Amino acid sequence: MHIRPKKRLGQHFLTDKGVVRQMIQALGTNAYRHLPVLEVGAGTGALTDALLAAQYPLLAVEADEALVSHLSTRYGQHPMSPMVMHADFLNLNLNHLPQDRMQLVGNLPYMLSSPILWRVFWERKRFPHVLCMLQQEVAERICAAPGSRTYGILSVLLQTFYTTEFLFKVPAQAFRPPPKVQSAVIRLLANGRSALPCPDQALARVVKLAFGQRRKTLKNALQSQLKPTHRLPPKWANLRAEALSADEFIALTCYLSNHH
Repeated sequence: MHIRPKKRLGQHFLTDKGVVRQMIQALGTNAYRHLPVLEVGAGTGALTDALLAAQYPLLAVEADEALVSHLSTRYGQHPMSPMVMHADFLNLNLNHLPQDRMQLVGNLPYMLSSPILWRVFWERKRFPHVLCMLQQEVAERICAAPGSRTYGILSVLLQTFYTTEFLFKVPAQAFRPPPKVQSAVIRLLANGRSALPCPDQALARVVKLAFGQRRKTLKNALQSQLKPTHRLPPKWANLRAEALSADEFIALTCYLSNHH
């Protein structure tokens, strides 16, 4: 069955079997490879086929009803009996997942990759391992180190709880139709940090404020987070957001929480 990609949904179907093979190989080389897989954006099933061939217990989530019908028919008699769900991951009730912890895998829609990874940040205990394909520019941003021009909000927040790894680039020709941008596959692996000494929401707020005015020094960007009688300590005051690691942002948030 030939399925036409829907431009309004930003669909670009992965067709390169070599790329699929690389993703499956990467999936099999982590400490959480025994966990079942939640595939976000199953599309026409290129990656789904390979996941089933590798014998991963699988829940495939797809927002396009026509593709869900196609996948359900395709896998209806499959011996692995994959579950295919018509849902948008951003609105999916994660309490209904078959297990408390799963590997999250997928060729993420370009226009939704950042919101999806934001949700991963808030739900990181459910997803100790994430392997995903997304726009190369976003992939580089997530994996960027402090001091880099591409280092930003998602870099800090995801690196708070994950080791991020840029695995490989994917050319536009690997998709039907070819997108106008290059893609890349990244890995997020839980780094063992289970809790913060400050509220998650406070950290997210401070990081957003700091990068929202990234040309300003932190003493100017974050003054609203301090009492009028307080000033940011010199070790942070004249730095800009991109200079701080995730650990330093945590320390900064703890300070601000105690002096707000």
